[in-house]
Amino acid sequence: MAKRVENLKTKTSLLNRAKDSFTLFELVIVILIVGIVTFLAVASIPNLEDKSAKTVYLRTLPQFLKDFEEKELDFYILGMDCDEAVLLSNGDEVVFENELQIPNDLRVYRFNYYGEMRNFKYPDLRIGEVSKRVCLRFQKFSNGSTSSLILEDEKGDTFHIYRPLKDFSETFENLRDAEESLLAEELNPKSL
Repeated sequence: MAKRVENLKTKTSLLNRAKDSFTLFELVIVILIVGIVTFLAVASIPNLEDKSAKTVYLRTLPQFLKDFEEKELDFYILGMDCDEAVLLSNGDEVVFENELQIPNDLRVYRFNYYGEMRNFKYPDLRIGEVSKRVCLRFQKFSNGSTSSLILEDEKGDTFHIYRPLKDFSETFENLRDAEESLLAEELNPKSL
């Protein structure tokens, strides 16, 4: 009799545990719901890798131009607020769908005829009947080289050097260091 009572207690406790736990069907439903929610959450996040590939920054400007098939390109940042961009190849406009992340207040420095670093102002560009202020003109030449210049960002705390045969700019914290680095390369090119 005691054994029978013990068996009944064991069966009762097993049945009570079964009532408290999930059935296989309920577990499958929960896993499906979690999977669907996860899929929707991941799909709604924009693909950051694609976005970064489509965005042009000051640092990646030379590489952006080298990726085009055209041998010679002129990249202009235009407008009073420096918020427009035009890419020209032999006078014809080249369409590009990249987003620009370039500061509005660019200051361009180049060496003048006497080898002195000067703030450079570009002449206006005439497109059709409209003349627009040029904030920056960056060129890609037929031999694959690019413009050689220094750009100061809008905060005045970063200077980007563009060298003719480099894909990326170098960054300096002050104009004097940037000038010395660019001048050393111009006077003693190691790339030749």
